[in-house]
Amino acid sequence: MRAFIDFDGVLFDIERAKKEYFQLFQKFGVSAREAVQTYQDMKEEIGRDEPTYHVEMLRKRFPKLKDQLLLRAIRNFKTKSKRFVFREAQEYLKEMRRDGFELHLVTTGSKEFQSVKIQSSDLKKFFAGIHILNSDYKGETILKLFKDSLPKAGGRKAVFIDDKASVTDEVKRCVPQISVIQISRKKGEALSRKADYVAKNLLDALGWTRKLV
Repeated sequence: MRAFIDFDGVLFDIERAKKEYFQLFQKFGVSAREAVQTYQDMKEEIGRDEPTYHVEMLRKRFPKLKDQLLLRAIRNFKTKSKRFVFREAQEYLKEMRRDGFELHLVTTGSKEFQSVKIQSSDLKKFFAGIHILNSDYKGETILKLFKDSLPKAGGRKAVFIDDKASVTDEVKRCVPQISVIQISRKKGEALSRKADYVAKNLLDALGWTRKLV
């Protein structure tokens, strides 16, 4: 049995981390508001968090920006990711492994900076594989890597967990035989139309997974 699990928003509290992350830009003469806006522009342009690209965008607006020092500060911030890991994350991963799942992390972002964040989270030890992608097309990646070993029907043999409705829908479309769970911790979030289950947190997801046959 395999479980494919997202990092940001599922195991890692990305919203809480962002609040602190954007504050560090102020030390380099960039307001948090400007940092947020250019971050959002970057996500629209390239579809992922790529700090090097983000800093290049800022340097065009702020020619005197000390870009290498800022990148060093960003990297240092990523090394402190453990404090933003959801409280139930380690327990969830331990229980999934006890239940017989081989765990794979499937996440989107900069290979360099996302690797630092994952390593510093103290969660890497639970995973048989770490897959850092350039886009949110995770279904295509799962098919490419595991096509020959995916089950022919649904159930608990293959499970995918993500917090984004668009991603869970794409995975279910590409890999219909996989059991898909969306983690939705906040009211008002977009909900997947194709997910097999929408869980309020990881332990809720664990309970549902254990009901599968």
